[in-house]
Amino acid sequence: MNVLMIVLRLLHIVSGVFWVGAALMLTFFISPTVGATQEAGQSFMRHFMGNTKFNLAMWTSAITAVVAGAILYWIDSDGLTSAWTHSGPGLGFAVAAGFAYAGLIVGIFQNRNSNAMAKLGGQIQSQGTPPSPEQAARLQKLGKALATGGTLNAIFLILATIGMAIARYLRF
Repeated sequence: MNVLMIVLRLLHIVSGVFWVGAALMLTFFISPTVGATQEAGQSFMRHFMGNTKFNLAMWTSAITAVVAGAILYWIDSDGLTSAWTHSGPGLGFAVAAGFAYAGLIVGIFQNRNSNAMAKLGGQIQSQGTPPSPEQAARLQKLGKALATGGTLNAIFLILATIGMAIARYLRF
């Protein structure tokens, strides 16, 4: 059991660090830079999202962190039956996990909006003319949704990280 716990903790922590770090980097540095650099930034983002394994790495790390964390919680709580679930650490980890799940759900919508923006950008690029008013409005709407979702996702993941970091020390 000790080896299993060590492996699960390593999977949970390492994948969580990547997930949160990459999400924060994307939200607070890459996306604003892409917006500020207009066409060059959009070209970078098309390549980054379309020709690298970033999306796969994000989803793999997010799912790994969540699944490993859920198994750890299941083991620590003796299948959700022990009094530990109502202790400070049990409640702390549960609340932090809720924030992580919320971040994962927001990420699903972010992925959908990002794919829609990439598809629309490809259509605009292939038509060889500036975007129509409808396309421009759709781009603006998707951009706002991605910005809002990115901020919300970052908040949820920061709260999950703080909760995971302090949960074992909570006493009530």
